[in-house]
Amino acid sequence: MKICVMSDSHGRTDRIDNVLRRHKGIDLLLHAGDHAQDVLSRQDVRFRTVCGNCDPDGSASNEQVFELSGLKVFMTHGHLYKVKRTLLPITCRAKELNAELVIFGHSHVPVIAEEQGIVLLNPGSLSYSRGVVAQPSYGIMELHAGDAGKKVKIQLYSVTGEALPGFGFEHGFQ
Repeated sequence: MKICVMSDSHGRTDRIDNVLRRHKGIDLLLHAGDHAQDVLSRQDVRFRTVCGNCDPDGSASNEQVFELSGLKVFMTHGHLYKVKRTLLPITCRAKELNAELVIFGHSHVPVIAEEQGIVLLNPGSLSYSRGVVAQPSYGIMELHAGDAGKKVKIQLYSVTGEALPGFGFEHGFQ
């Protein structure tokens, strides 16, 4: 399964269009909030969204928990978990939910990490970046499930389509 992961698009639907043109065969688009409505009218791809701190209250849920290729996924914007300061609260929530993969945004800083056996992914911001990455960013995630277990492969890209050095990740699950 091929999944496009983005967050914090803040009205930049042109960039969403470019990303989906660039990466053919996307099975699902995950938008981790802050202008999640930027994808609500899309007819060309299935999507899931959560509400961010810049989204109208009630426009989407604050959290979603779902399964993809046998992996339990927890998606939230991250502002309710103070992700700009620490990943501990969001990791604890993921453990409560028995999630194996966490998708979040809010900080505009890309993160791929593993904490306590849980993979955490913040694709950065599609509108403007903060931190070590100078350009807006998004992620492409491939999920595979088979007899040997489940596997996730993640690569983050700049908004212009270049793979971000140091932001590739592979992890196997039992």
